[in-house]
Amino acid sequence: MKKILFIISLICVSIILLYGCFKYNSKNNSLAYTTMKVEKISNKEQLSTWILNNKHKEGFHSQVINGQTYLLIVGKKQNDVGYNINLKELYSDEDYLYVDYSIIESSKDSTVTDAVYNPFLILRLKGRSQFERVVKI
Repeated sequence: MKKILFIISLICVSIILLYGCFKYNSKNNSLAYTTMKVEKISNKEQLSTWILNNKHKEGFHSQVINGQTYLLIVGKKQNDVGYNINLKELYSDEDYLYVDYSIIESSKDSTVTDAVYNPFLILRLKGRSQFERVVKI
């Protein structure tokens, strides 16, 4: 009888552990978002100030302004202004926001300005507003 209880307990613990490991890696919670253009932000003083203060700092920056959550993705410094950020995936779990992006080079045919520049992308998130941490995948 003790042997059967031990086996049942072991199975239950295994199921709980497996559920916990896979629960946080789920990509089912994709987030809706809107990509913001810099030209359309200029009339929103608090948002534009926040972007100006953070657009040179590589990484993720989030801010809640007037009930809207904004995410600023800032890429690595580049030597010209022709680079952009391509957002591949954005999803969340209970605590974290996961972001997958790549930096796209300017085309060889385009004329670009030589200047030190951090490519950046501004997103307005729909739904949840608070995350413990933003993680690059």
